[in-house]
Amino acid sequence: MIVVVNALALGFEHVPFDAAFLASLAQAFPGQPLHFYGERDHAEQVRRFLEPRFDGAEIVWRELTLPPRLATPRARMARDLGNFRTVLAEAQRAGATRVIACYLHAVTGILALKALRLAYRRSAVALVHHASLLRLLSSRRYHPLLAFGNQRLGQIVLGDAIRREAITMLPRLAGSLHAIRHPYFFDDAAPSDLPAAGPIGFSFLGLVDETKGFDKFVALAEEVSRSSDGTARFDLIGGKRAGELAGSAGRWVKTYVEGGPMPRNLFEQRLRETAYTVFPYDPSFYRLAASGSLLDALGAGKPLIALRNPQFEETFAAMGDIGYLCDDVEEMKSVVASILRDPPRERYRRQSENVLAHRALFGTAAVAAELRAALDD
Repeated sequence: MIVVVNALALGFEHVPFDAAFLASLAQAFPGQPLHFYGERDHAEQVRRFLEPRFDGAEIVWRELTLPPRLATPRARMARDLGNFRTVLAEAQRAGATRVIACYLHAVTGILALKALRLAYRRSAVALVHHASLLRLLSSRRYHPLLAFGNQRLGQIVLGDAIRREAITMLPRLAGSLHAIRHPYFFDDAAPSDLPAAGPIGFSFLGLVDETKGFDKFVALAEEVSRSSDGTARFDLIGGKRAGELAGSAGRWVKTYVEGGPMPRNLFEQRLRETAYTVFPYDPSFYRLAASGSLLDALGAGKPLIALRNPQFEETFAAMGDIGYLCDDVEEMKSVVASILRDPPRERYRRQSENVLAHRALFGTAAVAAELRAALDD
């Protein structure tokens, strides 16, 4: 029996990741029943997302009460201690071989796991880092939190490039930090072609966030649109807070929801209709965080236009010509202008075919082998 716990996500958050992670675990350890602990609505959405895509897992769904998102550190610590004490105690009574925190608070969650690990030693315990490593590694005050007592706690990051960067910043992690690729469910998709007529679509994926460089995308959209005579369209395929695209952003970037996340079916429809996915991500942040939106682009067979960072360099090296890797925003503008001036139809088709041919590197079966190696080490 393997226990998986998400002690942070509410509702729709992290649903595709959790579902694909559970499927990868089921393939890594066939025959082992899985128990998934999470907030009620989140667990239900994971279940609904997973069941049509994968039926090879026996999963028991368990509910956790999570602290409010704006809880004080003291209240969050108390709740994390209570939740992980419950999970670890139940795992120990049931004879679980492994307990894995697939998402937890960067500070209080790790503190709770490390504190309780001393009392519950019969199960191997591991955690998965998502977007917290930059915060934890950039301040020496958090280094002991990451490095102390790691013989009792395995840690997993989503990519070899992230592992290398983390170990460079904190060499003591070398013995306890493992890497897997970000798992993902890929639906069937045909190669894309550039539109025979009408504007070429360039899209920003996911929630509006300064670390994702949305301001750079808006600037790109404005400069190109002023000179492209209607040959380009710039879309936000994702989510935003109500009123977030007021002013110039709303003029140059088309959006499809008033506020909040875009419904998944609409997200997938708009992604199928675009030509290129644009990733003007802040390299200083994304050297230590994986991008789920990158997997959405690969899932749809869409070529990328991305600012260079170790994550994208690793992906391009593994998959070949899947788009354009740019050194700065000016190069991104030049690439877009060149595409509009002389649409590279044959190369675009090859790029889309390359994406579809190699995206299985992130599929649940491939990640299962990496996950087993990480957890068995």
